[in-house]
Amino acid sequence: MKKISASIGILIVLVLLFSSCSLPVGKVITVGSVEVDKEVYIYYLDNAIASSEGTPESTAAMKEAAENCVRYIAVNTVFAQMSLSLSDTKKSEVSQTVNDLWRLYGNYYEKIGVSKQALTKVYESKAYENAIFLAYYDTDGITPIPEETVEKYFSDNYAIIKSINGFLTDLDENGNTVPMDDESRQKTVETFEGFVTKINSGTLIDDIYSDYVGQEGSTVQATVISRDSSLYPESFFESVKAIEEDSADVVTLGDYIFAVQHLPADSDSNIYYQLNRESCLLDLKEEEFETLVAQWTGTYSFEVNQRAAKACYKNIAANSSAFDAFENETITETETQ
Repeated sequence: MKKISASIGILIVLVLLFSSCSLPVGKVITVGSVEVDKEVYIYYLDNAIASSEGTPESTAAMKEAAENCVRYIAVNTVFAQMSLSLSDTKKSEVSQTVNDLWRLYGNYYEKIGVSKQALTKVYESKAYENAIFLAYYDTDGITPIPEETVEKYFSDNYAIIKSINGFLTDLDENGNTVPMDDESRQKTVETFEGFVTKINSGTLIDDIYSDYVGQEGSTVQATVISRDSSLYPESFFESVKAIEEDSADVVTLGDYIFAVQHLPADSDSNIYYQLNRESCLLDLKEEEFETLVAQWTGTYSFEVNQRAAKACYKNIAANSSAFDAFENETITETETQ
């Protein structure tokens, strides 16, 4: 499921963010009466910094981290109140995600003060949020979306394709990418048009691709693309939807050329719909769900130990290449003494 990232809209007096005198040394943030694991706060702070544009700004990053801690507590609380549980499959997915992240970034997380256990807590909470969402909108949910509505959304906003991809560029003598000359471009276009003719005449696209790359047995994987996908050039989705299902055509966009076969939506017993069904639910109900989350988070006050939060920020800065200019930044002193 895609990450739910709309604005939380916490209804709290934000001056609390800069109050530190009432929290014992060592604590970073308390939400309501619950002390949030310091390592969880550090994770959210690091995430806020990493997602910022340009040089990270300390106050904004610490504010975002605090808001995410409020969301973390609210989601965990609602999950318990609804007596929900994670399936073994979801638990396995969380474990796999954490293991993959730890293998790639474990050394960095340890340096900034985030343990594997804390990372697991964060991703369990993400899974809790997904479970709550489905408990509202999935089949037999509190306010379920009719299946035909979800199916239509998938049909309108997703497409299943197989494609052979190419470029209309060459490399010059200096290794720079340059446009193909007219003769080379025409030959490439004719080659891809030949692919399409063969596909529409019944030749398997896998066999064509195998010959094209010179590797016997090579196959083309079916891919599900969405209307808002950033993996393909602009207008690619619209070009694909214009191709009749079970047919192929050449799509040329800028320096890219594709021989695209548009597969029917029920390919392979509708497995592609099932794999993307939760994404469709989210697209349909994300805004409504965010309103619910805002209601939950809005019931909490929070308090941040600004001195401790700054120490977390500085430690991340000392271990992150994103902070090349950090030594020139002055964090405003706003603690209440």
